[in-house]
Amino acid sequence: MEELKTLVERYGNLKKEMDSYKKQVDDDNKAIKEVMSETGITEFTAGGFVAKYSVAVSESFDEDKLLAKLEKMTFTSANGSEIAVGSGLGVIKMRPTIDMEALENAIYNGYVNAADLADCKVVKETPRLTIKEAK
Repeated sequence: MEELKTLVERYGNLKKEMDSYKKQVDDDNKAIKEVMSETGITEFTAGGFVAKYSVAVSESFDEDKLLAKLEKMTFTSANGSEIAVGSGLGVIKMRPTIDMEALENAIYNGYVNAADLADCKVVKETPRLTIKEAK
């Protein structure tokens, strides 16, 4: 029991200390990102450390908006008949959800114009900061 007492006590003290550092590090990280973003600086060296700032961009679709648009879209088949993109190509499943693979194929094969779906995209930007010791 003495070993467990020692471990729990040491852990509690170290965790408490680590949490206080984590809060300061997180606050500094946020402040550095803000300054670098506002000034347009992407790399900065100080005190033997290099800070690099970038913004990661990811895109996804607003599924409700995309679904509404695909439900209204049609294309003309090789024999001249109008076919609904959603049900005719299997792009919309019963739930209804978008079958992204089928949609990609429909875009690739020219049945759906990707530009018509542009307003359904959701762009997410995530600022990134990495700090390493300077070499």
